[in-house]
Amino acid sequence: MENNYQDLLNITAGIVETARRNAGMTQKELANSLGVIQSTISRIEKGILSPTLFHWMEMCNILKIPQDAISVGYLDHATITKIKSDVKEGGHNLPKRYRDLRCIKIRQILPIINFVREELGDQTYLKVIKEMGMRPTFFINLDNQVNFAFLNDLLEFIGHFQKVNKIASKSILKYAAEGSSHGVLSTLYNNASGQIDLMERYFKNSTKYQRAFNIEVKEVKDNLITLRANTLDEIRPTLLSIGIDMENLLWSFYETYLKKFSLYDYKNRIGTAREIQVQSTERDSDFGRDIILTVA
Repeated sequence: MENNYQDLLNITAGIVETARRNAGMTQKELANSLGVIQSTISRIEKGILSPTLFHWMEMCNILKIPQDAISVGYLDHATITKIKSDVKEGGHNLPKRYRDLRCIKIRQILPIINFVREELGDQTYLKVIKEMGMRPTFFINLDNQVNFAFLNDLLEFIGHFQKVNKIASKSILKYAAEGSSHGVLSTLYNNASGQIDLMERYFKNSTKYQRAFNIEVKEVKDNLITLRANTLDEIRPTLLSIGIDMENLLWSFYETYLKKFSLYDYKNRIGTAREIQVQSTERDSDFGRDIILTVA
């Protein structure tokens, strides 16, 4: 019971600090708005003190915290991804390497983060995030964004523990099938009627995950979806700079992500459901790929 209560305090602490930073407020400013002293906010953000129901409701109103934030475990407004290159995001100063062309939401890489935390441990996760010059609370806001440099460095870190390749992506991305990797969007997926419907719902919300490329659904049949993925003009130089081998590796990770996500535990899923099959072309001269998803 004590562990469960402490877990709740820690979740609340992370959400309050994240929301406060996102709102551009100091602890003192928030305290003044609530009519409490600064040390009260400090203790809440350290996971020492639980806010009263009254103060929690007031914080939700002031900081625009969604009502289901505690149960979801993240701050999540499911906004559309916009390519960013500014110095700050969500009240956090970003390392120079991770500022330019941020086109990937935390939501998109959450399965990788969950893999690190579950397989390598929270202490290892916190250590690597610190070494990368980032704060753990940055990753509580699923609408915050990272760039390809951050994703590359995160995969490089995982490479110290296991080889990172197309085969390894199957274990690294297994958490894509869990609701905890999708924030508030999990409520949309929970009511899917089947794998095709599940994947359609994902693609309709793909801009809430990333904006490196646009996904256009070309055709939907009983057991098949055909798509076109077009890389945005702003992102093309980045793909050229990382090289074709790295680009193909990242694309293979996205294919695996789709396969693992297809096993999401939606309402009517049959226990024997298998991964969808994903076939895609090489990137063409227009920086696009054609994709076919088939339910086995």
